[in-house]
Amino acid sequence: MTDPKPDHVAEPPPVAREEQIPEGRALPVPTAGGTVLLYRWEGEIRAFRNVCPHVGTPLDLVPGRVFTTDGRHLICATHGALFDPATGLCTAGPCRGRSLKAVPIRRAGGQVWLEATD
Repeated sequence: MTDPKPDHVAEPPPVAREEQIPEGRALPVPTAGGTVLLYRWEGEIRAFRNVCPHVGTPLDLVPGRVFTTDGRHLICATHGALFDPATGLCTAGPCRGRSLKAVPIRRAGGQVWLEATD
């Protein structure tokens, strides 16, 4: 005999509170599918997998340090590829025209959840 199906599946906890997500700096969030970078860009919270589309390395050598010194782009520490923080599109470097993989988020009550990480 099998166990009956539960009425509901427990929702995973939020990954961050909105006030923890800085403007122009990334908050790395470890997940089973790899690290996700959460940051606020022009007031909007964004989430991208921490994987450069060029060779699959993490963007950061120091956790969360992915913005250029002028704060206008995300940068891959391996080969210097530059990414548009709003879209994840590579605008310069060896993966020009390719994009970081966006991770959908859900916001409610000042909390942030990752909807999918693979």
